[in-house]
Amino acid sequence: MNFRKLVEKAKTSKARLFVLTMVTRRIIPFNRPHKISITKLSDHNIETFLPYRKRNFNHLRGLHACALATLAEFTGGFLLLTRLGNVK
Repeated sequence: MNFRKLVEKAKTSKARLFVLTMVTRRIIPFNRPHKISITKLSDHNIETFLPYRKRNFNHLRGLHACALATLAEFTGGFLLLTRLGNVK
């Protein structure tokens, strides 16, 4: 399936949103251990989720700054690429 079509269908379908989340985990292996998921997607907005799990903790059992930075980079990069139209 074409990635651009998947993104468009994910804006209206929870099943396609789940598929999009799984695809992004597969094509960005660095983010896979964090289990980042896309919860909402629209033309000008993306909502992502970073689960509260052991791999994302720091030594004080809070969310690790690098995990939060990875989430922010993923979210911003995904929105930027989809808005610029470079996703094929």
